[in-house]
Amino acid sequence: MYMLQYIGGACGYGNLYSQGYGTNTAALSTALFKNGLTCGACFELKCVNDARWCLSGSIIVTATNFCPPNSAGGWCNPPSQHFDLSQPVFQHLARYKAGIVPVLYRR
Repeated sequence: MYMLQYIGGACGYGNLYSQGYGTNTAALSTALFKNGLTCGACFELKCVNDARWCLSGSIIVTATNFCPPNSAGGWCNPPSQHFDLSQPVFQHLARYKAGIVPVLYRR
């Protein structure tokens, strides 16, 4: 899934672009955000198991925001491990039309 990150985000870093993060940031689901303990952590992501949508290579993002759960059973609800990415970063991982893709990740 992709989404533009809000200025500051849940980690309170202010304007992410002017702080040097650019668009290589992610909002993390409840399971990954851990009440803010993962703010500032870097994750390497690689799209897997979907030859139609995945691009080769991997990307590195910094955790700067929280992807809040909702009552409709969304991707950010526990126990899902989900990264919401900005569109420019997502397009280095997978084709834009894919929307949501399976990833392998490591911190």
